Amino acid sequence: MTVVQITCKQLSSFLHDAETRDEIKLAQQGAQIGLPPNCKKRRREATPPEALSPRKEAKFAKCEAEEAAKSEAKDS
Repeated sequence: MTVVQITCKQLSSFLHDAETRDEIKLAQQGAQIGLPPNCKKRRREATPPEALSPRKEAKFAKCEAEEAAKSEAKDS
């Protein structure tokens, strides 16, 4: 049986080097999705723009006006 001894400093250096090589390898690969060759991806349906009801629009306008007044009061 063979015993291999390394110092903590050497172990730390080996680990740092391995992690650096792994980070470089992952950065070069980019995002890869493992899909079978005969599988096709479907495009996502576009999200329709949110339409606000007049009641909600008025509520938001009121809140914005109140916040503007508070901000102005703070500044003076």
